Amino acid sequence: MENLNKNKELVLFLRNLADSMENNTITSEQSQKVGEFFMSFKMSQEQDKDCEPMDVIKFITMGWYIYSNLLKDTPTVEEID
Repeated sequence: MENLNKNKELVLFLRNLADSMENNTITSEQSQKVGEFFMSFKMSQEQDKDCEPMDVIKFITMGWYIYSNLLKDTPTVEEID
């Protein structure tokens, strides 16, 4: 029963997060964390499958592109503090 309550809490959190993203009411830092979680989750799903070397290269390249182009103007944690 406790596991069911945890699942409901997680579902509610994810729905609220999706709503916040659609309404553009989350900070750039929160958006970055969501993106990092998304990439980590997708990579863990891909690890369960047999990955082609080219797929791994594409995934790493996508991460590099996001880091170098989309996040380069985002302040680091040290800069925020």
